[in-house]
Amino acid sequence: MTSARSSLLDAVVDAVVGGSPLTLVVGGPGTGKTICLRRAVVGAVRAGTPLERIVVLTASRVAAQDMRRAIIAELGTSHLATTITTVHGWCQHLLSDLVNPENMPRLLTAPEQDAQLRELLSATVDELWPSCLRGALGTDGFVAQLRVFLARVRQLGMDPEELADLGRTNGVDEWVSAAGFLADYLDVLDAEQAIDYAELVHRTRLELTDPAQRGRLGQRYDLVVVDELAEMDPSMINVIADAHRSGLRVLAAADPDTAVFDFRGTDPAAVTSFATRFETPGESVEIFRLTDDLRFTPSIAGCLNAVATRLPVRGPVTRSGSTLIGDTAGVLVPLCTDESAVHEQTARSLHLAHLEEGVDWSQMAVITRSGHANVAAVARRLSEAGIPVQVGGDELALINEPAVRHIIAVLQAGVGLAEGDGIEPTIAESLLLGPIGGLDAVQLRKLCSELRVSAATEGLGHLPGKMLLARELARGAMEGSERLGRIDTMASILSRLRSDIDAETDVATLMWRVWSATDWKDDLRRRAMASGPDAVRASQDLDAVIALFDLAQKQPDLQGLSGVHRLVMALGSQQIAADTARENDPRRLGVQVMTVHRAKGLEFEMVVVLGAQEGQWPMTSPPAGLLRIDDLMTARDGNELITDQVAIMQTHLARERRSFLLAISRARRRLIIPVVAAGAETGGPSRFVLDLPVEPTPVHPISTPADLDGLVAQLRRALVDESSPVLGAAAGHQLAWLAACTDAKGNQLVPGADPRTWWDVRESTDNPVPIVADDDPVTLTPSAVGRLLRCPRAWFCDRRAGGAMAGTAAINFGNTAHRLVERSALSHTSAETLLQEEPHWLENLVDGPPWRRDAEAKALRDAMTRYDVWAAMPEHSRVIGVEIPFNFTTIVGAEWVRITGTVDRLEADENGALRVVDFKTGRSAPTQADVDAMDQLGIYQFAVAQGAFEQQAPSQRTSAGAEIVHLRLPRGDGPLTRRQEPLAEEETWVVEHLGEAARILRTENFEARANSGCGNCVHRIGCPLWTESR
Repeated sequence: MTSARSSLLDAVVDAVVGGSPLTLVVGGPGTGKTICLRRAVVGAVRAGTPLERIVVLTASRVAAQDMRRAIIAELGTSHLATTITTVHGWCQHLLSDLVNPENMPRLLTAPEQDAQLRELLSATVDELWPSCLRGALGTDGFVAQLRVFLARVRQLGMDPEELADLGRTNGVDEWVSAAGFLADYLDVLDAEQAIDYAELVHRTRLELTDPAQRGRLGQRYDLVVVDELAEMDPSMINVIADAHRSGLRVLAAADPDTAVFDFRGTDPAAVTSFATRFETPGESVEIFRLTDDLRFTPSIAGCLNAVATRLPVRGPVTRSGSTLIGDTAGVLVPLCTDESAVHEQTARSLHLAHLEEGVDWSQMAVITRSGHANVAAVARRLSEAGIPVQVGGDELALINEPAVRHIIAVLQAGVGLAEGDGIEPTIAESLLLGPIGGLDAVQLRKLCSELRVSAATEGLGHLPGKMLLARELARGAMEGSERLGRIDTMASILSRLRSDIDAETDVATLMWRVWSATDWKDDLRRRAMASGPDAVRASQDLDAVIALFDLAQKQPDLQGLSGVHRLVMALGSQQIAADTARENDPRRLGVQVMTVHRAKGLEFEMVVVLGAQEGQWPMTSPPAGLLRIDDLMTARDGNELITDQVAIMQTHLARERRSFLLAISRARRRLIIPVVAAGAETGGPSRFVLDLPVEPTPVHPISTPADLDGLVAQLRRALVDESSPVLGAAAGHQLAWLAACTDAKGNQLVPGADPRTWWDVRESTDNPVPIVADDDPVTLTPSAVGRLLRCPRAWFCDRRAGGAMAGTAAINFGNTAHRLVERSALSHTSAETLLQEEPHWLENLVDGPPWRRDAEAKALRDAMTRYDVWAAMPEHSRVIGVEIPFNFTTIVGAEWVRITGTVDRLEADENGALRVVDFKTGRSAPTQADVDAMDQLGIYQFAVAQGAFEQQAPSQRTSAGAEIVHLRLPRGDGPLTRRQEPLAEEETWVVEHLGEAARILRTENFEARANSGCGNCVHRIGCPLWTESR
């Protein structure tokens, strides 16, 4: 540090120690404002002022924690009663001291306030609001704006009556209506003895209007030190001014150029009006301007100056430094082709900084403009790239935290049992797949298969797997499989939970029993104490669970069934995030992904700024406001409301530019701003990026791997590259070295480098038990032959390896439709009548939102209406039977073949010949040419000729053809049908296809065959044809 810088900081310390009543330190980012405040506090303590008599106020709890740690470390002594906190934290402390403890209201969290506003809005008559707002009441956007609006009113020190007068004076009906709502809201809070954050500061100010209370405050403290004054709203600044009038000296620091919390009501005149707001008779304010950089490389400093010089001046800031930079090594603006390339470039930059330069993960950050969803998406992409990520605890609403959802799902299942309604199928599935249930997807599929086999004996084999899971969990009895031990555990948890709910046990105890019932809590604790990305995620899960318990314990009246319902409703209505992080959280292990507002007060060795696209940052227009929040301060001060769109846009752009300046000023040594080039779907890099003295550099796909998985993949490609044997040999040596690397416990660090994990180099295995025994016939079904011949490999993966991926919704629809047409034919009742008399057919067709369930129900009704039209035709009046099983054995070539199956419907024509009808419920239909050659229909005709239906139609072996009926697809009023004409005696293709299918199964030669379905095949991975085509 130069002597000039040191002398300026020393001058601030001397002013504070010397008893200056008012001191203001102003400077841009990285000029040492926080260091200056910290040194002033330490200097004051060493000069004789006890730390307990100094109040230090910061912009966030994290900043307060860092400041407290730094001051204590520099003093080298322990202090118990320190007051280093936020303005809200100090006001809560003051209010608890100044009022009777019995009258101390409970402070609502932000999500609780959100839920309170929603509940009050739902109970408010629409007539309270102007007609232009009634359609928005209750929407997330309106509730968010209303929450900010009410806070702004209190920040400006106004009561409901003053707001109503202001609305009438300025002709703003929305303010008059909001005044009435505010009055109701405050009455409700008073009745519940609760206050929100804005009301907390307002009440503190009211208490300090009492001279006796101000005297008590002056007796307790000597000095107030304020960091980030420019980020405070008028009420916060005024409560500090009240403290000054109570005899406390004030030292404040501000950077108006990076003030970004305008949406919280920050006072734009915080710096310019400091003297007039704080000075008392006989006093003067000392102002220190910090201009020298203490943090950045010259290249980053030049970028900051380039942005800052375009900002309107909001205080006594002297900007210095050139915007021209020679060495741009520390600043990069990669110009990418699309958003995917931006994320790849981001991950690669982080990887290389960590691997090549040794930058710790915790010293890197990715900053986005705004949006919790954007933060979550970026964090997910980075995690997929193998980068440890940490996301702030208040980036997700509590109900969106995975650990909380698991516990709530168990509670909801217990409620379903206590109410006698059973368990919702989707909840049953989530329970067993969650950490408490402990099953993975493969185990769950096998479990569902076993349940279907068991349910078939009860005539319930048609039910979806989720419904069977829910049924078995409710019964609490699962035996006969070691794999099902976890479901027994879950059943016993739910059984105990139902008893506790019936006994009106409080919700906190219910949650504790769920939490402690398995080893999940121990697993989370163990993982949290480890290192790496998994430790960060486990720590966040623990924080979320603690926050959930905090919420329940604040309301001890939550008991039994109603208590669980109220807790779930409270969580569901909390649409904004809660801070689930512990204040003393020492973990900052991964790359921090955050919005620009969360980055305030932080700094990192390397920062990647995302979203710097024209139209996104800056946004093309100010966000629309239904309640005209930004006009409140103007009207309160007696000024005319601003209607000039140019002036409004200038103000908006200044806000956006300050947020961009804040984002790039978080980087100490390396700043990367990847952007997408201008194109059809993007406006190109932001104007803020183009203001920088750095040219965007086009980047192209990079083949050099930045992680171990990519390195292994590249080495394996080189290993099999026949064009370069020397390179292949070198790659083999490198892979061998990587495979031999182990940790202290002998575990492989790079298991992917071990050839034993490479499936394609393993020798083929033989099945010790043949699919078809030598002495047994080959068993075929009509529906399987076509799939087997189309691609033996795909058939094997589906039917023998258990890899079929049929959708549950499609299966449910098909099963229900087939059972309905069967009932209709047997009872001689139209399917439409059956649906009207027995509406249960329409239930459980599909899991999902109501609109999807309604759509499937309508589709089923339409399908049955078409069926009724088709069945009423005279040619379908001679029904021999429905759902008829058949089984016969024949010799096909040299193979002994058993053909077994079930026909949906068997009819006779006017001559007594038999026609097989097959009902389809798919969304597409084959062509007539496809139907003419369809194996399934041909085999049905072959079965007729072989006498498979002689029991139903004695001595009748003449085929009248076969027909498929597409119930989902209309043709006129009926369904689309396709018919395969009776096969002539000289047509032998059916027998030939049966013989080929039998040979495939007998020889077990399941080769891959190219066909029209290859592009959509779910078994493409590992398929030799697909690999070759790529």
